[in-house]
Amino acid sequence: MGTAISLAGLKGQQVVYDSYYSPLSTSRPREGLEVHFSLLSGQVLTLTLSRKATVQAARRQIAGLCCVPDQAVHVICAGEPLPDELRLVGLEQTLHVIFNSSRLKGPVKGHATAGIWHGLQARALLLNPVPRGSSGEGTFHIHEGGMQSFLYTSHEIYSLSATKKPGGAGRNFAIRIEGLEKYRARIHRPLSHKAYALYDDATSSGAREMGVLYLRSKRRVGPSDVEFVMPRVNEDGAAACLRASSESICQRYDRGRVEHLQVLTGSCAESRIELRWQDDCIFEAQAADNSWAVSFQHPLSHFQAFGIMIGMLDNACLASFHK
Repeated sequence: MGTAISLAGLKGQQVVYDSYYSPLSTSRPREGLEVHFSLLSGQVLTLTLSRKATVQAARRQIAGLCCVPDQAVHVICAGEPLPDELRLVGLEQTLHVIFNSSRLKGPVKGHATAGIWHGLQARALLLNPVPRGSSGEGTFHIHEGGMQSFLYTSHEIYSLSATKKPGGAGRNFAIRIEGLEKYRARIHRPLSHKAYALYDDATSSGAREMGVLYLRSKRRVGPSDVEFVMPRVNEDGAAACLRASSESICQRYDRGRVEHLQVLTGSCAESRIELRWQDDCIFEAQAADNSWAVSFQHPLSHFQAFGIMIGMLDNACLASFHK
């Protein structure tokens, strides 16, 4: 079983607010093809392709966007797969993109072969804000060897994991979504100050900033004041896309430019963490045995909640080390 997606000949339009998935191609040709992905959240993801692009180039861009192997993507016309070397410019018929489920991996037996586990669904659920009026729940485990994983109790087939990378300047964590071979994200804390930045891309160029966690207390141990600064989410659920290659969230916030930002404030203690926005409790975590029970609401996403926990507990680990 596969997932079919249509391609249509439309012109691309620049947007200020969108989902966290921007087209991989930064060019805006006058005439091109757009791939429209209808997500479960109701949002639409668009990938712009030049009409001079080959089928192989289209497959690679779509695979990269969906975080699946190139071999899992096929471009179909009139029921037949198109050869890689063929250019899109001469194709007037409706095209379809098929995900070959035999090439997709899933953490739960049966989900991959059913065509359910693929990059768009996972990223739509984990990286976009949870819908207004609903909440997200999960359990955060710290494993031996420095491996940290966040498992979602409401969606058991999805999980995020973080591994601390050795060496380098500051504190660096590599983030993975289980089942997506090509997905890479990161969390970075510089040596200069106590702030953890979340990126939806492991590369430095073109990475999307998902938020920055500030730990304001100068005490090494005990309760601490915290802030989480994130891209602003509109009433319709669309979020501002802020790229690390331009002005960063830290730079915007330090200069008082908060028109595209939201600031959650709160505190963290030994066994409890809380963040609030406009007098509402948006994020709450409670220590329980060898794990943390986490709950959060709109406008946060699962990815942001995961990053908040990593920053909080990594800072606590550093504080304990320097006691």
